Amino acid sequence: MISTTTTLATNSGSSEQPSGSARSLSSAEAAFLRETLKRCSPFTFEAACQFRRTGAVECVPAIVRGIVGHYAARDLQGEAESSDALRLVDDLGLDSLTLIEIGMLAEDVFGLSVNYEELCQLRTLGEIHRFLAGKLRGDIAALADGRG
Repeated sequence: MISTTTTLATNSGSSEQPSGSARSLSSAEAAFLRETLKRCSPFTFEAACQFRRTGAVECVPAIVRGIVGHYAARDLQGEAESSDALRLVDDLGLDSLTLIEIGMLAEDVFGLSVNYEELCQLRTLGEIHRFLAGKLRGDIAALADGRG
């Protein structure tokens, strides 16, 4: 699970919203995110709301850690926040079905299309962060190797 002491970034560097701009989150959008992330920590929900309001790519790691932390083996859930080098299968005990579920949640939260072939190429928590951030920025080179 994600620690509530983690600080979320503002929207600096976001390609989706101009710096200093934030939009309101509709009650329907907030309800959708709450339902989508109902099994994740409240902090993950807050990070997703901030992302939706600001488009801040800097929110991606907090959201991904919360989603992956929920799916990690119970005794490893705290590990999902400790290092980008953690291997999804070997260290966190995730299987291919779980990776598909994580991909589906990422699609819902970030409004992206993530196909199974793309997801299966990613091996570490950091690669997921960089891959999704690269997709959000439209960085094609980052998509090929998970580096963003």
